[in-house]
Amino acid sequence: MSSSALDGICYISTSSLDGEKNLKKRYVARNMDKFMENGSVSEDQLIFVGECKSEQPSIDIYNYAGSLTISGVNISLDVNQLLLKGA
Repeated sequence: MSSSALDGICYISTSSLDGEKNLKKRYVARNMDKFMENGSVSEDQLIFVGECKSEQPSIDIYNYAGSLTISGVNISLDVNQLLLKGA
């Protein structure tokens, strides 16, 4: 949802899924910054009313399609969008 890094980078570990020990680079979903103040948000501020759509569970851990809609703003959660900065 957010990252403390100014460029929106975060790193995830998938070693329990695919055995790879290296961290995977991802970016914060585009448009999430509209819901954050000064790049950060406290836990008590994380109250959103919206809708989350997700594909059915799959064994393919390298692909994912989903979206989050908050206050009429559609945010893609597709893994390919989160791989590219500003996508």
